[in-house]
Amino acid sequence: MEPINLPEQLEIVALVRVGYPQEIPPPRPRRSAGEAMHREKFDRTRLRNVETFIQTYGRGWGRL
Repeated sequence: MEPINLPEQLEIVALVRVGYPQEIPPPRPRRSAGEAMHREKFDRTRLRNVETFIQTYGRGWGRL
């Protein structure tokens, strides 16, 4: 790989960022433990559709 002069026999499997961000973004919204945990078996009645999840929790998850 030309930018970092990596030999062709090697492959990057992980990257670790080092340093400080220019700005600290606000915390991402999270589901409550009651929404995320299922006891004994998966409870499909608590399953929400993807659109509802994105509308509720999706903002802020676009950043990495």
